[in-house]
Amino acid sequence: MSEQLQQDAQQQELSITRENTDSVVYSIIEKFKRRADFGRQKYKTDLDRKDLSLKQWYNHLHEELFDSILYLEKIMQEIDQIETQTETETPSAAN
Repeated sequence: MSEQLQQDAQQQELSITRENTDSVVYSIIEKFKRRADFGRQKYKTDLDRKDLSLKQWYNHLHEELFDSILYLEKIMQEIDQIETQTETETPSAAN
């Protein structure tokens, strides 16, 4: 099968619309697309680039995961703060 025919078949398989996909999956796909477009515009390349070694890809992921852990910790701190405030504002059941 020619490369063009393979690409056409893949495009048909990936025909994702609001009508044939649930809202959560569609929302994630839209976000991936926007992120890819942003990255392509900002960095003038995409994930199909061939100029990075496997170790460099690993390092990129490693840095992103470190960032995600920081975000998770920040969220947990915010949740703890909200819970603490709620506990102090809620009258006890003993009253």
